[in-house]
Parts: sequence; structure tokens; C-alpha cells
Amino acid sequence: MPYTLLFNGGCASCSKAAREIVEMSLPGLEVRALTDPAVLERIGQAGLEPPDRPALLIDDGDRLRIATGWAMRAALARLAGWNRADRIVRLVSIEHRARAASRPGTITRRSALGRGLAALAAVVGSTLLPRSVTNAAAADGVFGAANADVQRALGAQSVRDAIATWGPVLSTVKVVNQGTESVLAFGFTNHPDLALLVDNTAAATPANTAALGMTVITTGSGRIRLFDTSGQALVDVSVRSGNVVVTDVSTSRVPEFIQDIERFLGCLGAHVSAGCVLNCIGCVTGGFFTQLIDCPQCILCAGPAAIHCARLYFP
Repeated sequence: MPYTLLFNGGCASCSKAAREIVEMSLPGLEVRALTDPAVLERIGQAGLEPPDRPALLIDDGDRLRIATGWAMRAALARLAGWNRADRIVRLVSIEHRARAASRPGTITRRSALGRGLAALAAVVGSTLLPRSVTNAAAADGVFGAANADVQRALGAQSVRDAIATWGPVLSTVKVVNQGTESVLAFGFTNHPDLALLVDNTAAATPANTAALGMTVITTGSGRIRLFDTSGQALVDVSVRSGNVVVTDVSTSRVPEFIQDIERFLGCLGAHVSAGCVLNCIGCVTGGFFTQLIDCPQCILCAGPAAIHCARLYFP
């Protein structure tokens, strides 16, 4: 199995939560106790320290990794699928509550921990898993694009420019509908880590359709980079000290363009949340996706906001 969830086998409530996860029959996931001899042998052979708290063993084929805390929850959420991720996080949090209750401490401390777990669950429910993804009845969300929308976009000059820059697009195209915003997301055959975001609203015309390339750069702390359709890098979106930071990385110094970039930076900073950026980066770098376009959180996060701002300041 490529994924092994480890839990405290000596804790009754933890064992119950583990059984519930087993019953979900997640492909590629098995559940074992932290003290399982076979698991400890695998960890030792990989030269890793055995975890003393809930952990996820990830077998990448050539190496074994251990994820704990938020990284483990995010990985399990992606593995479980968007519609069951909140349940996974709730079950995994049971062990943390059990461990806290068994330790000496004040009620205030235990209550604070409980509030922290509740906040974490809220983050997963509202940020990692937007309402448009978790609520099947919601009008917003990520779906397969209608052929008419795809053909209209392919006729736009900006999309033709992007194809000239990055090559042929993939046949699978996603559409994101959020409120009044609608964005198409194209992937590229020769650039699997790049997505093309295209305005799909009534404002889009063949001669004037906002389009941006988007990728996730994993070096350093990770950041989202946006490009114009000529391949020119425009801005990086990252998170520092819990705040969204939008940085100009363009090389063009045409005065009019600089003014547009400055407005674009301010617009993105106002519309993109820190949690959205972090979860987009985690979604792409978690090892479960080979294409940026396959990560709905990235498209939901940067797609509508980026195209909205581009439509305003890059006419």
C-alpha cells in the first residue's frame, strides 16, 4: 500500500476512529497501529524516527516519507476526495483530543486545544474544501467545460497567443463558476505544470478575452506565479507571516505597464486569501496530482480572482 495511516492502538476511541477510516475503503490506504512490528521495521529500514502521534506513511516508490499534523490532514483530505475530507479530519482529530485529555493540565488548556481542532476543521471545510466543492447542491464549482465554451475560447486571440507560446492544449478543460465569475482552465501537452486561465464571462470577446498562465513554484516556501500569454512572468503570490504577498516579477518597464501591474498586484492581494494560496501549493506539491489543472483548489483559488483582476487592468 502506498499510504499507511498510523494510530494509537491502545486508545479505544482512536481504534474506533481507525475502524471508521478502514470502512471508508480509501484506495491505497491501510491503517495500522503505531506499535505494529512490520511498520516499525519499515520505518527503521528507511532510517526514520518512529512517530509518537498520528502519522501517515507515504511510499513514493523510491523512498518512505512520514507526514504528521497539517501535512497529514491535507494528504488524507486529497486521498479521501473532496466530499469526504471533512470526515477524515474529524476522525484523525479524535486521537489528539484523547491524548490531550489523558495528560495533566488545566481545563483552559484542554478547551483551547479543542477550539484549535475545531478551527482546523473549519479551515478544512471552508478553505481547503470550498463550499462549491463540498456542497453538491451549490451552483458554484469546478466541472467539465461545455464544448461551446471551449470552442469560443479557442477562437480568442489571447488563447491563440498562449498556444503559440506553450504549444497544444489538452482535450480536458475545466470550468469554474463562482458567483458572477466564470473561468476556463486549459492544460498543456508539453507543460504539465502550467494551466491557462481564460475569462468565460459574457464580457469576453474574440478580440478581448483575459487569459493568464499559472504555475506553482515549489522552491523555497512555495508560490503561485502568473504569466501573460507571451510567457512573460507577471507576479508571484505567496504567504508570509500569514499574509498574502503579491510580488512584481515582470521584466517589462514600460510606464503604462508598470501602472497596470501595480493595480493588478493590489487587486490580487485584496481577493486571494492566505489559506487559499497555501492549500493550492499543498494541493500541487502533495504528490497526488500530475497536472496543475487536476487540482480544483488551485483553480478555485487563483482562477476567478486572477481573471477578475486581469480583466480590470490588462484590457
